[in-house]
Amino acid sequence: MLRLVAVLRVVKRFESHEVAADWYRGQGLVLPSNCLVEGNAPIPLEQTDGWHSSLDAWDRLYRAKVRQCPIFLACRPIFRELTDPPIVTEQMLMRSFGRIPATRTPPVVPIDSIRHLMAEVGAEARLRERI
Repeated sequence: MLRLVAVLRVVKRFESHEVAADWYRGQGLVLPSNCLVEGNAPIPLEQTDGWHSSLDAWDRLYRAKVRQCPIFLACRPIFRELTDPPIVTEQMLMRSFGRIPATRTPPVVPIDSIRHLMAEVGAEARLRERI
């Protein structure tokens, strides 16, 4: 079963986690836990996807991914529902996007497709900002 957990807007793109960390600190913001820089501890294992045997294993995997693709995106949630996210069917995705888009690392999609999906799942009233 698919659920719509979040819609994110990219605020800023950084070429590395270190550059992102400098920007966050310069803004007086707390570093996000997925910003892998010295001194920024990972979140507890029970708050991860649950597929790893230890925090070290999870951290090693994520660091390997960062070496492959060091880009860091600062995002703002437009919609976020962690407690009871609306169900999304394949038919809704097809009507909204014309295909089943990737969900773990989604591509940029037209804003009208996002609006359509939000209406499909009845979540447009819970938007944090207009899209």
